[in-house]
Amino acid sequence: MVHGLGWLQAVQRLLQVRMVVQPEEGQAGGEPQGYKVQVSGAPEAVQLAQQYLAQRYPPAQDAAPLP
Repeated sequence: MVHGLGWLQAVQRLLQVRMVVQPEEGQAGGEPQGYKVQVSGAPEAVQLAQQYLAQRYPPAQDAAPLP
């Protein structure tokens, strides 16, 4: 487990959470360029998780918008 990601374990108890290292696994690319967190579950819980993640980890200035 990467240091500083204890929040991920806490959120996983309420939601389905998947962390993806970018570039995505299976692609050549060397060092990770960042992380993408995919969250699913009850709409209220997902919204709270998204708000928390946005405050805790604001997107980089050059980050592409999520679909």
